[in-house]
Amino acid sequence: MNLIVALVIASLVYIVQKRLYAKWWNRNLDVTISFEDTCVREGDASALTEVIYNGKFLPLPVFHVKFSTDRSFRFADTENTVVTDSYYRNDVFSVLGYRKITRRLPFQTGKRGLYGIPSLNMTARDFFMTTNFAHSRKSDAWLYVLPKRVASPELSMICSHLLGELETRRNQMEDPYTFRGIREYTYGDTYGKINWKATAKASKLMVNMYGYTSEQRVRILLNLETNIMVKTEYLQEMSIRMAGTIAEYFLQHKVSVELVSNGIDCMTGACERVEAGMSMEHGETIDKYLARIKENAGIDAFMQMVDTEIQQMEEPITYVIISPYYKEDLLLKLDYMHKKHQELHMVVPYYDIQDKTGWRGYMQGVEVKWNEI
Repeated sequence: MNLIVALVIASLVYIVQKRLYAKWWNRNLDVTISFEDTCVREGDASALTEVIYNGKFLPLPVFHVKFSTDRSFRFADTENTVVTDSYYRNDVFSVLGYRKITRRLPFQTGKRGLYGIPSLNMTARDFFMTTNFAHSRKSDAWLYVLPKRVASPELSMICSHLLGELETRRNQMEDPYTFRGIREYTYGDTYGKINWKATAKASKLMVNMYGYTSEQRVRILLNLETNIMVKTEYLQEMSIRMAGTIAEYFLQHKVSVELVSNGIDCMTGACERVEAGMSMEHGETIDKYLARIKENAGIDAFMQMVDTEIQQMEEPITYVIISPYYKEDLLLKLDYMHKKHQELHMVVPYYDIQDKTGWRGYMQGVEVKWNEI
């Protein structure tokens, strides 16, 4: 008789707890996963933070949080993980009522990109471990892995040379809206500079002095098509890194920078244009676009961009072409630009096994060792 009573009580307890868990297991349950940083550079360390709060009396004896992220992330803790096309993680917790658990998962980034955690899958078991309950929801965790900088003597020399040319040209371009003073007329001063009021007072010709224009812009044209069909990804990544490095260099020297590329933005599915800006925050905008590039629209798209620039060439702009592609069809267009608009430079990342026949005077190379890739 006692055994029957015990079995009846146990059955009632089992049925009641099962119904309680079915109705209440995910009530007042808050699970968040976030990246510790919003932006890091390739190779930098960061971390994911898991926070679980069970805001009710009902405990969760076995609670699973499952999510996936990019396989390029190298986590320090590899327990409960599977790496295939993505990095899959299944973390197990035991959460008492009205308890909060925080877990930090450090990792090291592998390559540039915009990475997220698309969804969270949560499963729990009842007190007797006989029934599973599941729930999934979207996640809003995103991390920009920005392209790293290129530490190359050749690129540093190219940037220094370009900056020197910009400074020289800046000091030769007077700004008629910046008044600097008045001086006596000298041979060669134009008629339009004469200040007639000052001339009448001094009884001799006096001319206005103007400041020099600070409106100098560097427009980077980034092409991701390559000259060769093998080991193309490294040259493309090198080109993207060089674009970010050159942009940062000129922004640090208070030169306005804009970027045009045939790289396709993974968010918009189109080739984007980053308009001119001079702040360091603008550099982050450029880096974020470079991070979002997933593929390129091909050489034809870049040729169209060059044609547009030929039709709209502006005097104060210095063009910097970054392209691992340097076949004659592109160079003929750049020859025309260089003839009509002297301020044009081409930076070419290339393998040491590639032929440099036909290189122009405006081309500077950054060599990559074929056997080291």
